[in-house]
Amino acid sequence: MPPLFPTHKLLFCRAHSFLREPFLPPRRRIPSYDNFTLSPLPQPIKEIPVNGTTIRLGAILFLTLAACSSARSQDLTSDAARDMLNKLGSDTAASDFTLTQDQARDLKALSPALLAPLAIQTTAPCLPNPGDKRVQNHQFVTCQGIFPNGVSTQNPGVYLKVGRTFHWHIVEMAGIVDPTEDHSQRIVAYTWEYDFSDLPAEVQTVLKQGSRHEGRSLFQLDGGTWKWLRYQ
Repeated sequence: MPPLFPTHKLLFCRAHSFLREPFLPPRRRIPSYDNFTLSPLPQPIKEIPVNGTTIRLGAILFLTLAACSSARSQDLTSDAARDMLNKLGSDTAASDFTLTQDQARDLKALSPALLAPLAIQTTAPCLPNPGDKRVQNHQFVTCQGIFPNGVSTQNPGVYLKVGRTFHWHIVEMAGIVDPTEDHSQRIVAYTWEYDFSDLPAEVQTVLKQGSRHEGRSLFQLDGGTWKWLRYQ
């Protein structure tokens, strides 16, 4: 019986397989597992190109975040702001004041003994606007210091010059506001008044009428330390 598969045909198939095999696509292999242990194989790390612009932007972002974090971690407290403002008030010496006409009348009614510690040098009717024609004609003088409520062009005040100085202090802290995006500044609102505590009680009663004033100051974070910058 002849062979089921002739020899010459078998050789032809082997040759054909040999010639065809190099052109076959390689067998696919699961890249994430080892054939023997079935454990995950390490994947190659993709390299992300970095240029100078990327580095600079990253540095700017890092410094900005660091500055914000530093400012927040060193926030200005109400007590710290009060201490700095009181120090500023103690370094400020005032001897020129503006009174209302009622205050001037009440002060004049006191005895010379009570007024002696005040060492009054000058009193004169005053107007808040130095450009007023009545001031230029020497009918009035220009009001000095912080004007009390009620003093205006239509309602003159009384200028008081004393022979000693007075300082101011904080009465109440009203609040602290963060006005900037980088958290490097604070606006502090407060109420202040002059310290007349060493004067006779009768004199204090007159001078303290409407003597409390609202104030605002700007603080700046400088080198990790909060500092008073200016009045607002």
